[in-house]
Order: sequence, then C-alpha cells, then structure tokens
Amino acid sequence: MHEVRLVDSQQFPQLQVADIIAGSARTVWNARMQGSTDPFCDALVDAGVLNGMAGGVVPTALVSPEDLETEGPVVGDSAEFIARLVKSHEKE
Repeated sequence: MHEVRLVDSQQFPQLQVADIIAGSARTVWNARMQGSTDPFCDALVDAGVLNGMAGGVVPTALVSPEDLETEGPVVGDSAEFIARLVKSHEKE
C-alpha cells in the first residue's frame, strides 16, 4: 500500500505543474457542466488540456452513490481522517 504524504510544493515543482493542469481541467469541466463557454476555457481546450483526460471520471446525475452502493464516507468520518493526516505531517 502506498502512503499519502503532504509535501511543500516549493520543493516539488511537479506538484505545481500537476496543480495547474488539474485546475485547468476543472475549469473547463465546470464550464461544460454549467453549459457555458468563454474565451479562457476555449483557449485551454485548444491548448490540449483535455487530451490527457480520456476515460476520466466526470460527475453525472446518471448514477447515484446509492446505485453504486458507495453512500457514506469510505474512511469513516472524512473530516476526522483529514485532520489526522494533517496532524501526522505537522512540523514539531
């Protein structure tokens, strides 16, 4: 099993690039889900931001968590899980 680590993106430029790409894709998908377009989103699509997103998971109303039998938190209380994760990575 792989561990989840919180790291400083200033030390890992790959995280900065990943964040830019993820944010760009999210911007385009949000606009598409709302049925709107704008020149910025068009430019992101023209730049190919969605080319690597084939087969990705996009929110849809076609299925529900109940349909997938995934209702409720997977790791118990999500807020508690995140708090423990952050606390375990705090600098002393």
